[in-house]
Amino acid sequence: MGITIYILISDIPFYITYKQYIIQQMDNQIRHPITIGKLFRRNKGLKVVDKDAVKIEEPKKLQKYRAYLQTQGLEVFKLQYARFKLKNGLPYNGLIATEKILSNETLVRVPVKLLFNTKDAFLSELEPMFRQYPQFFASNYHANWEDRVQVAYLLHEYQKGKNSKWYHLIKNLPKEIDTFVFWSDQEQQIAQDSLLIKESKRQYRDFILEYEAFKIIAAQYPKIYDQQFVTFENYRWLYIQIVTRAFGKNFNFVTMVPFCELFNHECVDVYYDSEYLPTNKHYEENIQPQQEPEERPQGHEESFTTSEGSYDSRDDFDEEYLEGNQFGDSDPIQDQFSKYLEQQEQQFVEKMKASIEDAQLKQTKEESMQEFETRIHKLQEQQIKERREFNVRMNLQKELNLLQQEIKKWAYNNIDFGDLYFIFILGQFHKKLEKSLQEYNSGQKAYFMTREDMKRVQYNLTQYQEYFNKFMKDYMKKRVNQNSFKFAQKCDKSLEKQFENGEEILQQTLEEGKSYYQDKWDDEDFDSFVMKTSRKDQFQPGSQVYFCYGRISNKSLLLRYGCALEHNKYDHVYLIVDYLKYINTDQGLEVAYKSKLPKTKRIILRQTHFPAQLVIFCKASLWTFNVHSMDSIFDIQDIKLETSAFQRAIEILTQYIDDNFKQSEDQLQQTLLKQDVGYHDYFSTVYQLEQLRICKQNLILLKMGNNVLEYLNNGDLLKVALEKDLGVDAANEYLQAYKIMVKKYFTLLRNR
Repeated sequence: MGITIYILISDIPFYITYKQYIIQQMDNQIRHPITIGKLFRRNKGLKVVDKDAVKIEEPKKLQKYRAYLQTQGLEVFKLQYARFKLKNGLPYNGLIATEKILSNETLVRVPVKLLFNTKDAFLSELEPMFRQYPQFFASNYHANWEDRVQVAYLLHEYQKGKNSKWYHLIKNLPKEIDTFVFWSDQEQQIAQDSLLIKESKRQYRDFILEYEAFKIIAAQYPKIYDQQFVTFENYRWLYIQIVTRAFGKNFNFVTMVPFCELFNHECVDVYYDSEYLPTNKHYEENIQPQQEPEERPQGHEESFTTSEGSYDSRDDFDEEYLEGNQFGDSDPIQDQFSKYLEQQEQQFVEKMKASIEDAQLKQTKEESMQEFETRIHKLQEQQIKERREFNVRMNLQKELNLLQQEIKKWAYNNIDFGDLYFIFILGQFHKKLEKSLQEYNSGQKAYFMTREDMKRVQYNLTQYQEYFNKFMKDYMKKRVNQNSFKFAQKCDKSLEKQFENGEEILQQTLEEGKSYYQDKWDDEDFDSFVMKTSRKDQFQPGSQVYFCYGRISNKSLLLRYGCALEHNKYDHVYLIVDYLKYINTDQGLEVAYKSKLPKTKRIILRQTHFPAQLVIFCKASLWTFNVHSMDSIFDIQDIKLETSAFQRAIEILTQYIDDNFKQSEDQLQQTLLKQDVGYHDYFSTVYQLEQLRICKQNLILLKMGNNVLEYLNNGDLLKVALEKDLGVDAANEYLQAYKIMVKKYFTLLRNR
């Protein structure tokens, strides 16, 4: 008699056999595979009741603001102000679901007239000031010009108090929030990330210069600005509000949306959209099929997120480049052959002179005139022959050199020297080209063999480009940017102008007669801003309702919002690798220095992907011309090379963990429970903890992959190898998700 399981679905109990239950579970895993993102959401308790949450009364100023907004058309559905807690009990406010929120439901509707944007700020009484100082307020001089315009405007409106149109908005801008940029050195050091800290210092310096320049401008307009309001604290306060609360994507201008700043960020799919009424002239072109709210089965989640209406992280911090080397700063593909020809010609002439000097050009006593003339004639013929042979040899050398230069120039113009892998290959190709030409010049190798060597290099270069592009497209799901100006060897490495003080910002040259601002400032064409749940989202009563600000890493969250998330599926680690020590040719080092490539390689490690880039980086560093095939770098063709690469990757990552993390995962988790830890220390600890977790997870994946290779090397099929013991505890809740990532790596790269 089989085991019976009791299940309750939709309040109606029924019985199924254990076998039926297992079949159902297996079927569910096939249709809805376990992913890292799902496990993260489950472990964080997203969308389910938060037992520590407490519904609280809104502050009086927020009540007044909300009441005013509602008279102007604001609508809020199934949401209430509430207080939540971090792990150590630190409180923070947000929004809680008062009823079950279904998929495709509207949460907030804000009429367009309530939005505040750059147009409102610019087309105000401050417009003459904005036009007077385009060096500070125009897009030609600063990417975030809209932020500056809005800060200047809100500071002026702040002076007006209740007479300001935006009084309630400004009154409700909190003064206690800040970002990583403004934290103390001690608080920043807890994050244990030199790149992050360096970027924050750069941003802080830029902010100081910005404030200095604005203060100079404000002093020129005493009728607009009361100088007692133009303080560092006020400017910083309003600057942080714009940075942390404004929306940018899908709007004509940077925009602040009242009430919606109360949503906290998480990896959910709540998104914002534009709503058009039937009376709107743009209604027909923007109408979309209406998706009715629906209730999804308990526990059902799709395995991906879209984060509609959001933006990606921008963690592209400044690089440090190679300089001051023994190779000089000449062009890495500069043609030196003309000097070689001059040397060869000079040597040939000297040789001819020596042969003439050795010969008796005068008739000897023992010679008859006929014998003398015959000897001189033979000498002349020998010289003509040697000159002809020399010219032929030089012409062939010119042809081979031209071919060599064409190959190098093709690589220079078509392949990015700064990608993660090519510098290892390029060094070997340059070495082969130079060695083949030297062997021909010295007579060790025939012309046709030398040319064949060079053609083989040329073929391998085109193969590299083909395999690299295919790998990026099929595995990394990225389109390769073929714009040559993006290539590392062509990038301008000169430092951007650094301003010493605010005055220098305002002293930038203006073009006479140039208009720095647009003539037409278009209104938004929609009727309302709406915040909605996606087809994948639903929230239980008593759960916190979040909005996804974007696919943002913890680096960007700290810099922009002053917070970090545990189990952030969009977080990543920059694994910094000293790649120069793995370049085994002088030619490769020479190209790296002459091209002023970055000093290190940054390999991104994510929680949702197998560390394929690290493995392929290691394969490229171990690859040998005429030993390994080109496809063995991006495909799994050579088990020995693959195994060596996995072992090197494990060594690199293990060393990185040892060098960069002073505390264990358990110690960091315990820190998050300490009640004496403040917000800054808390989020810096979260940041470091997640960096460590990502590194450890990727190390597990590498070790699992290494075990798979052992099984493959012993003759097992991939399907069989993946089901064997891969060195991870069977009780590990992430095991199946790890196996999916390992399988993807081996399946895609082995079957291409």
